[in-house]
Amino acid sequence: EIFHREYVNVETEFKVLDYHFARNGETKVTVSVEKDGRVQEIHGKGNGRLDSISNAIKTELGYPYTLVTYQEHALTEGSTSQAVAYVGVQTPDGKLSWGAGIHDDIIAASVKALVSAVNRMVAR
Repeated sequence: EIFHREYVNVETEFKVLDYHFARNGETKVTVSVEKDGRVQEIHGKGNGRLDSISNAIKTELGYPYTLVTYQEHALTEGSTSQAVAYVGVQTPDGKLSWGAGIHDDIIAASVKALVSAVNRMVAR
């Protein structure tokens, strides 16, 4: 219960509402986010889906961090299992912040983990 409350799907500062990817050599993303009660679109690019969303958050929302670790796995066996992802981000002064995301889709779980880690970083 404590793990879920503190680390899983944390959306305190901002939340990702939707995202759309395009691939043309690099991955580009348009992300719909809600921050301070306002919905806005942000854009990023990177070497993959999580990297492109991370770059959009860093660049357009102004949160300085480095994505330092990422892990994922299924919570149960079978094709209907939920996925869990864990993300660690590091601030410029070296502090680590961790987040976890749980969802039916592994990409959505990864995004939720990233958002959780960044929101926990900002809350400090």
